[in-house]
Amino acid sequence: MVYRFDSFELDARKRLLLRDGQSVQLTSKAFDLLLTLIESGGREITKEELMGTVWRDQMVEDANLTVTMSALRKALGEKASDHRFIVTIPGRGYRFVGEMQTGDALIVEQHTVSQIVIDEMEEGNGPLPTPVVGATCGNGQAGPSETDALATAGGDNVRAGGLIATASAAKALPAASVTRGQSFWQSPSTVVLSMGLMLLLLLGGIALWRFKQQQKSVIAAVPFAQAPIRQLTTKGRLGNVTLSPDGKLYAYALSERGEYKHSLWLGQIEGGNDIQLLPPDDKVIRGIAFSPDSRTLYFSLSDGENSKGGFFKIPVLGGVVEKLSDRSGIYFALSPDGKQIAFFHTMPEKGVSGLFIANLDGTGEREVLTRPLDKHFYSIAPAWSPDGSRLAVGAINDSVKQSEEVFVVRVSDGQTEQLTALDWIRIRALVWRRSDEGLIAVAMHKSESIRHLWHIEYPSGKAHRLSPDTDSFTGALSISADGNSLLSVQVRRESNIWLAPAGNLVQAKQITFSSVNGIYGWNGIDWAPDNRIVFMAGVDRHVAIYSMAANGSDIRQITSGGFYDQNAKVTPDGAFVVFGSNRSGNSEVWRVRLDGSDLQQLTTGGGNIDAHPTADSRWIIYRSTRDGKSFIRRISISGGESTQVTGNDSSDANVSHDGKFIACDYKADDNSRTQLALVSLEDGKVVHLFDVPRTAQFNNGIRFTPDDKAVCYRDVANGIWRQELTGGKPTRLAGLPEEKIYTYGWSFDGKLFAFTRGREFSDAVLLRDFR
Repeated sequence: MVYRFDSFELDARKRLLLRDGQSVQLTSKAFDLLLTLIESGGREITKEELMGTVWRDQMVEDANLTVTMSALRKALGEKASDHRFIVTIPGRGYRFVGEMQTGDALIVEQHTVSQIVIDEMEEGNGPLPTPVVGATCGNGQAGPSETDALATAGGDNVRAGGLIATASAAKALPAASVTRGQSFWQSPSTVVLSMGLMLLLLLGGIALWRFKQQQKSVIAAVPFAQAPIRQLTTKGRLGNVTLSPDGKLYAYALSERGEYKHSLWLGQIEGGNDIQLLPPDDKVIRGIAFSPDSRTLYFSLSDGENSKGGFFKIPVLGGVVEKLSDRSGIYFALSPDGKQIAFFHTMPEKGVSGLFIANLDGTGEREVLTRPLDKHFYSIAPAWSPDGSRLAVGAINDSVKQSEEVFVVRVSDGQTEQLTALDWIRIRALVWRRSDEGLIAVAMHKSESIRHLWHIEYPSGKAHRLSPDTDSFTGALSISADGNSLLSVQVRRESNIWLAPAGNLVQAKQITFSSVNGIYGWNGIDWAPDNRIVFMAGVDRHVAIYSMAANGSDIRQITSGGFYDQNAKVTPDGAFVVFGSNRSGNSEVWRVRLDGSDLQQLTTGGGNIDAHPTADSRWIIYRSTRDGKSFIRRISISGGESTQVTGNDSSDANVSHDGKFIACDYKADDNSRTQLALVSLEDGKVVHLFDVPRTAQFNNGIRFTPDDKAVCYRDVANGIWRQELTGGKPTRLAGLPEEKIYTYGWSFDGKLFAFTRGREFSDAVLLRDFR
C-alpha cells in the first residue's frame, strides 16, 4: 500500500519514504513507527501499544521510543511542538493527524469485481442508443446515460488487478449488441471482453507467482543465506578464531577480563570440554590457522613487555611449541598446500603497504604487491583462492571517500583486478569458497555501524548480505575445506553513560539505559556550557548525535541517522557541535547547532576527522590524512582555508582550556613508537613528549583536566591514565571501575564527570550449508 500525505509518499511494500520524489533516510524502527501511526487511522495509540508493535519480542527501554520518535519528527521536518503530522498526547501516547490523500493508493494482489447492469429500455423504443456523456431528455434536463450508470456502479474507472476499464469501452460496443431483457454481462462482446480481462488477470497472477518463486530461488542459491547461526562459545571475550579444514575443531584466542593478555584454546564443533593450549600471556595472539590435515596449529604473537613475539606452531592436541620465524604480530593466511603464508606489512619509510608471501620458516619472503599508504590494505589478512593461484584482499580504493573494495591479486606476478564496486567503509575479513564459487566477507556498509556477513559472487562482484539486521561480526572468518561450514565471531555491544562528582568518582550513577546493541556514548561524549551532555548513540544500526540533561532525561536528537557521525565536541560558547561524518560521501568535519539547525560542512578533500574546538570557539583543529600520514590542521568555525599545525605524523588532538596547547598522539619519526605530545598551538612546536604504557589508547580519549595541569587518556582494558605535565610516570584515575572506559569528559565548571561503560560479548558462531 502506498500512503500519501502533504509532500510525502510512503510505500509500505518497498519500505520507502519519499518527499517530493526524493528518498528520505529513515531507520528501520522509525519507518515501522511511522507506518504504525498512519495505519491507526488517526486514533490515539498508547506508548505501550507502540512499543509492543515496533519492538515486538524485544526487551528495550522506553527511551528507544523517545529517540526514534525524535528521529522520525526530524525526518518529517517537524518539531515536537508542531502538530502537522504527529500529536503527542502527554502521559498517554501519540496520534497521526496528517491529512491523507486518497484516490492514488495502489493495493497489490487485492481484486474487486463489480457487476454493471444497464437499465432495460421500454419495448418498441428500438435499439439501445450509444451512450453520450451529458445526454439530455426532451425537456432539456440532463437525463441518465450509460456513462451515468457506469459512474453509479463504481465511478468512471473500474480497477481490477491493476487494469482499468473506462466508460469509453462501453461506448465502443455496437448498438445492436444489447437488446431488451439482456443484461450488460449477457452481451457477446462484453463476455469476450470480460474473459479477456480475466485471462489477463490470470496471466498476471501466474507471472507474479513465478517472480516470487524466482526470488526465492535466488535467495536459496546464495550460500549460507538461509543457514541458522549456532553459537559455539559463551565466554564473551573471544578474539581471533579459526576452523579446521575438516570442520571438526576450532581454535580461538581468549582475552582475560580487565587485562591485556590472551590465552589460546581448542574447541570441538560437536561439543566437549575446551582445551587450553597456551596460558594467559602479555603477548597478543594475532593470526591463527590449522594445517591442511587439521593436525597442527599455527599462530603469531606480538611483542610483549617482557618477551618477543614471532610465528609458531603447536600440535592440535597440545605439546611443545616450536618457533618458526621472528615474524612478529602479523595476521596471516596459510596457503592451501600448507607451505606458505601471506600477510600485509606496512613500510612507512617507503610510503607503501605491502602484500608478502613467505615460507613457514621465514625464508623465501617475496613482495607480491605494494600500494600507497593512503590506499593501504585494510582486511586483517589476505585470502587464498582454493587453487593457491590468487589472493583476495580488502583495500582502500578511494582515499577521499575512505571507501574500500575487494581486489584479486595473481600470486605469480602481482597482476590485480578490482572485484567489487560497493563503496564499503570497512572490509575486515575475506575467505574464498571452494572451486572459485565466490567469497564470504565481513564488511560494513557506509550508512551503518554494524559489520555484516556478505557473499560476493565471482567474477561479477555482486554482493548479498547473509546476516540479520542486528548481528555484527568481527574480523575473524574461516571456512571448512568442503565449503559447508563457516566460522566467525559475533559481537554484541551495550554501553551506557554514567555520571559522578568530579571529586569522588566512586559515587558514579548510571543515567542511560540501553538494550543490547544500543550503544550510548560509545563513539563520543562531551558537555555543553549549560550542563547538557552531547553524545553519540547507535540506534537501529545507525549512529547519530544526541543531547540530554545531566540526569539522563530530555533526550533530543541533533543529527539525522543514515550516516556515520562520530566524535562530537561542543564549542565553549555553546553555539555549535563539531563532528566528523561521511554525509557528503567523504570523511569531513561538520558543524551543527545544538537544536539541529545550521548544518554545515567545514572541510573538503576527504580524510578529515577528529574535530575539536579551540578555547575561543573561533577555530577547529582536526586530523587530516594525506598519503598515508596524518597531521593536525586548523580551520575557522565558518570554514574556508585551513593551515597545518603539526609537522610530524599526529592525531587525536585535544585543546587545553587556556587555548595555548594541544595534546595529541605523536610520532617523532617514521619508525618511532607512539608518544603523547604537548604541542604549542601558536607555532606547532613540541613542548614535551611523554612515553605511554603499551596499553594506552588515544582514539577518542585524550583530555586535559579542568585545571590544565594534566592530560588523560584511555587504556585498552582498564580505566584512564593521568599524565602530569610536570613529568613523571602516568597514574590511573582513582575511583573508576576496573574495566575498559570508552569515552569520558568533565563538565565546563569541572564539577561533574561523565563516562561510558560498555560491554562487548564476542563469541564463536557457526553457519552450515549442506545444499
